[in-house]
Amino acid sequence: MLEAQGAIRLSSAGTPDQGARWFRPLLRILSPEGSRGRLTILIFHRVHERPDTLFPNEIHADVFRERMRWIRSSFNVLPLDDAVTALAQGNIPARALAITFDDGYADNFTVALPILRE
Repeated sequence: MLEAQGAIRLSSAGTPDQGARWFRPLLRILSPEGSRGRLTILIFHRVHERPDTLFPNEIHADVFRERMRWIRSSFNVLPLDDAVTALAQGNIPARALAITFDDGYADNFTVALPILRE
């Protein structure tokens, strides 16, 4: 069974606090490994190359890059299929997170994918 546990919202205007070392131990408690584990799934729509005044609430490459660095340092990022399988089998790692994109815009491939590969 998959559960939605609430969310931490990070605005596209700023970056998460890099100095928040307390956050990682908290995640171990909120998202333990194994049969009690949880899976966090982030859904992105688009990742613009530069800030776009027509879409001020949509993330752009610089902010996305910073978010991905923070996520990589705080979570165990897994492909969605692997994460769902591990969750179903009761062996999900602590702080498990999957990243998805919902509409298949070209910028998912041209902007986001290179950043995800960094």
